[in-house]
Parts: sequence; C-alpha cells; structure tokens
Amino acid sequence: MANKRIKIDHQENNHISQKLLLKSSFEMLSNESILSIMYYLSSTDIIQAFSCLNRRFDELVQKFSHNFTFPHDTSPVWLIEHRLISFYQLSLEYVTLIMNTDHLVINGNHLQQIFKPCQSLKKLKFIINCLDEKIDIIRLLQQFQNEWWLDIARPPVLVLRSDENKIFISSMPCTSDVSFKFSTNLNRWLLNKGRLDSPFLYFTKVRSINFVNNNEGPVTVTLLRFIRRVFRSYNQMLSFKYWKFVGSRQHLEQLLNRKTIPAVLPNVNCFDLESEDFAGIDGVTLTLWLLLAPNVRELVLSYMPMMAKMALARQLIEQYSPLLELYLQGKNEYYCFEMLPNELIFMIISYLNSPDLVQAFLGLNRRLNMIVFESTRHFNFSSKITRQWLLQSLPHVENFVETMFLDTHLIPTIFPCTYLFLNLRTIIIKYSSPFTVELNVKNYSAIGAIVSCMNVLRICRMLPSDETNKFLLFSGNFFLNNDRQALHVANSLPCPAIVRLSVEECTIQDMLSLCALTPNLTNLKISSLRSKHHHNNSSFLSAFIAQPTHLSQLHITIDEINFLSVDLITKLISSYQSSLEYVTLIVYTSKKIFDGRCLEALFQPCQHLKKLVFMLDYKTKEENILEHLYQFQSDWWLNDRQPSVFIHRNPDGHTFFCSMPCVYPLSLTVSSDLKKWLINKGNLDPRLIYFTKVEEINFVDNYKRPITLDLVHFIGRMFRSCHQELSFTCWKLVLPNEFYLEQ
Repeated sequence: MANKRIKIDHQENNHISQKLLLKSSFEMLSNESILSIMYYLSSTDIIQAFSCLNRRFDELVQKFSHNFTFPHDTSPVWLIEHRLISFYQLSLEYVTLIMNTDHLVINGNHLQQIFKPCQSLKKLKFIINCLDEKIDIIRLLQQFQNEWWLDIARPPVLVLRSDENKIFISSMPCTSDVSFKFSTNLNRWLLNKGRLDSPFLYFTKVRSINFVNNNEGPVTVTLLRFIRRVFRSYNQMLSFKYWKFVGSRQHLEQLLNRKTIPAVLPNVNCFDLESEDFAGIDGVTLTLWLLLAPNVRELVLSYMPMMAKMALARQLIEQYSPLLELYLQGKNEYYCFEMLPNELIFMIISYLNSPDLVQAFLGLNRRLNMIVFESTRHFNFSSKITRQWLLQSLPHVENFVETMFLDTHLIPTIFPCTYLFLNLRTIIIKYSSPFTVELNVKNYSAIGAIVSCMNVLRICRMLPSDETNKFLLFSGNFFLNNDRQALHVANSLPCPAIVRLSVEECTIQDMLSLCALTPNLTNLKISSLRSKHHHNNSSFLSAFIAQPTHLSQLHITIDEINFLSVDLITKLISSYQSSLEYVTLIVYTSKKIFDGRCLEALFQPCQHLKKLVFMLDYKTKEENILEHLYQFQSDWWLNDRQPSVFIHRNPDGHTFFCSMPCVYPLSLTVSSDLKKWLINKGNLDPRLIYFTKVEEINFVDNYKRPITLDLVHFIGRMFRSCHQELSFTCWKLVLPNEFYLEQ
C-alpha cells in the first residue's frame, strides 16, 4: 500500500509540474522576445491577446502602443468595447486609422469620442472610404467643426462625395495612396477649417488622379493649378471624363506667343484617355494638354476606336501644323510641325507605312533624319511598293533595318545583289492566310535563309503552288504524296533560321515534317490540324526531331482526328517536353480523345511548363461527368501551378472542358442550373473563373424555370466580352421585392 501511495503521489506531482510548466512557459520569455512576437501581430490582435492579463503584460502593451494602426474592418464599437482609449489613453501618441466599408460606420462624433481622452496624442491620421447615398454631406462636415476638431492640435479634415455616392473622409495632409473619383467642381471639396488654399490640403502618394465631370463642364486653368498644388506625387496618371478645354485654340495661340511655356502639370507623365469624350479630343486640344504637361510620356488609348485614332492623327498633321505656323512678333521665324516633341511625332508617323515615312521625312533636317532612322529599325514593306522607290530611297535606310516585314511576292524584288542590309536580324514573311514565318538571320545569309525556308515549306506542303512557280527556285514536280514527302525530309537539310511559324491549316504528317526540318523552332501555331487516314510515315518522321529541342510555345487547334492521330500528337508533344513553357490545346471532336488523366500524363513531365491553356469540346450520348471531375482532382491538377478546370455537360450532349480563365473565342451553350457548373478546385469565383471572348451565350433549361437576379449578376461577372448575344429557353424574370424598393 505504501509503495502504491508513493507511486500515485509521484504521478500527481508530475502532472502538476507539467501544468505549471505549460502555464508559465510563455511568461518565462524576456520582454524583448515578447515585443518581437508583438511585432508580427496586428494592433487589434495585441489588444485582444495581451491586455488585462497582469501588470507586466499591460506595461508591455502600453510600451508597444505608441504607434497603432487599425485595419479597415475595425468598427468603433470594437474600439469602445475593448476599452482601447481608457486603457491606453496615457500612452497613445501616433494613431493611423484606415477604413473601407460598404456603409458609413464611423463619423466625426465617433472619432471624437474615441480619441478625445488621449491626452498624449500627438498625431491622428485617418481615411474613411464608404458607399452611402443617404448621408447628408453637410451634416457630416458639421460633425468635424466643433471645438475639439477645430483645435489647432487636430488636423484639417476633407469631406468629399463622388457622383457614385461614395464618401471620402480624410485627415490632411493625406500620405496614403487612395483611389477616388474626384469632382471637377471645387465647391464640392469640403474642408472643416480653412479654405481650399490651405497649405495642409494636399496628397503625397496619389498616383492615379481620376476626375469626373458628369455635367460635361470644360476644364479650366484654375482647376489645373489646383491639381498641381494638391497632388504632389511624382509620375502621376491623369484622367478626365471629358477633356474639353475652355478656349483651347485661344489658349494655344497665347502659349505659342510666349517666350517660355510654363509647365502647369509637371508631375503628370501619363494621360488616360479612356473616357466618354473621344470625339472631343481633337488635335488642338491634345496639343494644348501636352504643352501644359510637358513630361507626359504615355497616352492610354486602348479602348479608343481605330477610326477615332486615325482621325486624331490626321488632325494633328493637317490642323495642328497650320495652327502652329504663327508668326512671332518681332522675329522672322515660323513654328510648325517640328515644334512637336519626339514622342508625339513617333505617334503620328506610326500610322504611316515605312516607305511613305521615308519619302515624306528623310532629308529634311538632322532631327527628322534621326527619327526616320529610328522608325525604320522595324521596316514594313508595302505590297504596293514601286521599283523607283527601291532605287532612290532604300539605299539611304537599308543599313538601319533590323526587322523586316514583307509578303512572299516581294522577295525577288527586295533581295537583289545590290542591297546589303548589314544590321538585319529578323525577317518576317507572310503569305495572306496560309502562313507567317519568322527567320533569325543574325548568323545566316538572308537570301540563303529565305531559300531554305521556302524549300522547307514546299516539302511540308504549306507553300501554295503559284508561289513556288513564281520564285522558280525549285525544279521538278511540285506535288508530293506522303511517301515522297517522307523521302524528301530524310534527304533534305534542315532550316535553322526558322524560329516562329504560324500556319492556317495542315495535316499531322505535314506538322511532323516541319518539326523534323526546323531544329531551332521556338514558337509554333497551327490554327487547324487535320487528320488523314494514312499515317504510315508519321512514326518515321517523328524520329527526325532533333534533340535538345527549343520549342517553348505551342498552339494547336484540332478539328477532327482519329485515335491513331492522337498517338502521333502525343509523341510530338513528348518530343518537346524538355523545352515547352506555354501550351494551348483546342480540340473539337465528335468522340472523346483526351481527358484529365491523358493530359496529366502528357504534360506532367514538362518541367519548364509555365502556362497550360486547353479547351476540349466533344459530343457523346452518355457520359459520367463526375468521373471527369475526379480525374482533374489529382495532386498534380490541384497544384497552384495548374489552372482551374471548368467541366460542363449541356442538355444537347456536348461535354466541355476548359482551363480557366477562358480567353478563347467561342459560342457556348450551358445550363442555367449553376449546380451543373463543375470546378475541379475552389468555387465559382469570378476573379479566377470567367470568359473573356464568348460572344454567343445560350442558356438552356428543360424545366423552363424563371431567371433570378442572382443569375443575371452571375452572367455579368462571368462573361466579360464587349458584344454578347444572349439567349434563354425561358425569359421569365423573377426579381426580389428589395429590387423595386431600391429604385
């Protein structure tokens, strides 16, 4: 009994010792170690975890709380409930509060209630961004105009409301990068104390400055001076909804009559012209803007229609040049097209073809000669080029040409013995739709590389017969059957100059012949890969593909092939597994030839693969769609390096697999029941799962259920192409009662 009692007491002592050790393990750390741990925690986590434990931890939290920063989801209720002010009011000195919420949850009264007890507070910075159309902006401003806020120790407060009912409240000066659509009406800029010319009213880190003038009011010089004074960051991008300037022509004449042109917006280096005022941005207005912002180096014109771009270029040439030819008083000199900055001249001449550019500007002066030489580094030979131009103008620029674009019928004209092209590095040859080929002639003779390339295209049956006869470079019968083609591949020299090739249509044997004769090919795109029933020589040709390979980008669209052709395509891709980096595989077939396991077995050995894009569309009578989903949920497919996969079977019997996001143009028929939209990993997150080029969207529902507002929102987020054609089986729309109340 005594031994048993001693054993029990020993076990109890061990248990108590373990509890004491576990309880006191964190407290045994030094103050420096605990402060180091706090460094990796947010301010709210520190308060919740360590406050009110014991005196030592309270002192550590107070020591660390001199510079608290609260996240955007911190509510005033949380700040008050956790007694932040009452507990730390003796130590808080610097506070930064940034909040982005859907509704206004904190105002001037809340901020005063929270921070007024802080007797040691030296600096309070805050930014509040929210969306609330019911807030009275004047009453909100008045909350920041009581005695506490108007004290000199408190910062000025700027209160703004955008046309989209977004509320922006910030202490001034603002040293954070914010995104807000500012109003051009300065009367809507409300400051709780002082005027808009206050030296404290400015932003130091706002790079993208967006101004909205929904009333289509023109921009004034007063507004531009206000922008320069208030926005003080460098490398700014400026955008307006309407770019019209008050008296643009008169202002331009006044600027040109001055000896020096002042830089009104020196910190702006980019104009974002993605506005609703494309028709209002004429040559005179754009020139005036560029003179007021001389450091602009970029114009964003991505969504400007091509016709508007061409009209703008014509206005800059035809209208702007005569306007600038103003006689300056007391001087016998004219200012014309040459006054434009180089960047603007490069933009204008980009709309001219290379021969017209040389003929128009070469030989005028040294500056324009340098612009011409720089522009002719990438020379595009027009199909209507004349022999007279070749004899008179080409010798002046031939040694500046580095990249050349030309059609096949111009080759005998451009490459006689008289032209050297000493700096020529790249030749891009195009023959309408059949093919486009890029040759690297840095280490090869240009004409030799072209002849070799044409011979390879002839053997691969990609060069039309009329072009072969026109060159007179080849003798014998042009037609090659499969056996003769294989014989030519085995006995012909490869073309190492071919690095990129885009082919409209070819057979599998033609593709294998091409790969065997192009050892340095890096980029291959086949828009339509056809299959023939005879593949006797295909395995023989695949053995001629040189190793190591250099092909890094492969794009293949397969229309209809048999299972034997699938094995050949698999062998082809396997030959390039050591070099492939970007692969696009589009398959339209009546039978299933690829699935998740096949794709994994095919591309898993590609160690350098960076991006895999694929789309498989086929029609079958019966298919277990869940089995396909499981195939795309292996460890390899669920890896972050592999794309998400969308799997769907529509009521017509078409099974559709696609990597996400889908950037391929197609016509899509899908079920309106979102439960049938299967994703191999994650949910239907519109940030990762969306279609960018679907122009025809057909929603099918055999039960003819009505359309919900959630489905409409889902379609808007999921399909992002500009011009869409939408169809439903049943167009009945069911809207919630809240929808009518919001109207």
